[in-house]
Amino acid sequence: MKRKIVIVDHRDEGYEMEKKAFASISEELVICNCKNKDELITAVRDAFVIIFTYSEFSGKIIDQLTKCKLLVRYGVGLENVDIRAASEKGIYVCNTPNYGTFAVAEHAFGLLLGLNRKLNLFDHNVRNNIWGIENVAPVHSLRFKTLGIMGFGNIGRHVSRMAIAFDMKVIINDPFVDAAISGKYFSKSVAFEELIADSDHISIHAPLNNATRHLFNMSVFRKMRKRATLINTSRGGLINQPDLVDALRSGLIAGAGLDVFENEPLDHGNELLTMNNVLLTPHVAWYTEESIVNLHQEVIDEVLLVLGGNIPNNCVNHI
Repeated sequence: MKRKIVIVDHRDEGYEMEKKAFASISEELVICNCKNKDELITAVRDAFVIIFTYSEFSGKIIDQLTKCKLLVRYGVGLENVDIRAASEKGIYVCNTPNYGTFAVAEHAFGLLLGLNRKLNLFDHNVRNNIWGIENVAPVHSLRFKTLGIMGFGNIGRHVSRMAIAFDMKVIINDPFVDAAISGKYFSKSVAFEELIADSDHISIHAPLNNATRHLFNMSVFRKMRKRATLINTSRGGLINQPDLVDALRSGLIAGAGLDVFENEPLDHGNELLTMNNVLLTPHVAWYTEESIVNLHQEVIDEVLLVLGGNIPNNCVNHI
């Protein structure tokens, strides 16, 4: 009997890789776009594998799954899954943490470069036939400056290597990384207070949880260097946004490069949109054509492992 693999919240991507991979092993693939919880339950009740992005799998929904062995998400965060309920049902829960790590690192460093060189201001000037540096100066080199990296997983480590290539000094803060690992990446592990006080630029690559929500707030901005910039490609909730606006407006810090926000999309009246010391992108750090291919392949690999009776690579729970 064919086992049922269901992709919910369909995003019109074709899923040609998935179709080819699962057809070759004679499994049933269903692709749907569930508009509400009732449609979701109907679609996945007898699924062996559920692949999703945005759909919420609460304990009540998980309790109605009769055959499921794997919940796997196109993406990293798993806030929309009751992992404990899945574990109690014997269901593996997986994310895809590796597909876009280099893309996010590239984007973070791109925001740093663009913000530091004030490229948005120079671009505006050229479009308005304004030449010279008078209304943009000062601009400083990244060379020999200190980059503080908050969170030193795969993305932070990629960023570290990029910074070293620019002759930057790198310091990191991550409670789960010891000095031996940071030394391997030519960086120094420091306490959070030292990171915010000694960094010329800070790039955030930490998870969002109760301990890190609004970690960057007014009390932190007051301790940062006035010439410091803050880059965030992680989660918007790590920064207290009203405090950031006040810090930028008052000159407590020099600038910010942001790809993520606590509430997306931004309201049209959001003050960040009016600031010329802010570089903004619409939560796209993950995106390159290569990372999309990687994302689909990472999901396929997890599904094939479970279909073969094996433990998936990126399982976040124990069953």
